[in-house]
Amino acid sequence: MRYAASPSDPYFEVGLDMLRATSRYMARNGIALPVIPVFCARLQSFGPEKAWREGVDRFASVALDLGPEAIAVCLSPAGALNKDSYNKVFRLFAATRRAKRTGTRVFAWRQGI
Repeated sequence: MRYAASPSDPYFEVGLDMLRATSRYMARNGIALPVIPVFCARLQSFGPEKAWREGVDRFASVALDLGPEAIAVCLSPAGALNKDSYNKVFRLFAATRRAKRTGTRVFAWRQGI
């Protein structure tokens, strides 16, 4: 699994393009399966509030075009037993709460929380 390093990371754009292509393919072929897009990104770059518009919001906007069952959030590294700082955990929850603003369910994906 490759985490997007920042909102300007080319891999982040590739991930968004793949979601768009999936949405078009499913619509074009009448596929109505439940979908859960996974937002895999680096917590340090996507967690701060100043990065939400270009990161969390952009991902959520593209993901919503799929009509998802939920959005899974995998912001890493996080979940180190008794080692994560309060600020790190706070950024994780705040960014996840931002994704929740979409109105769809949000799951922690592969997190130690």
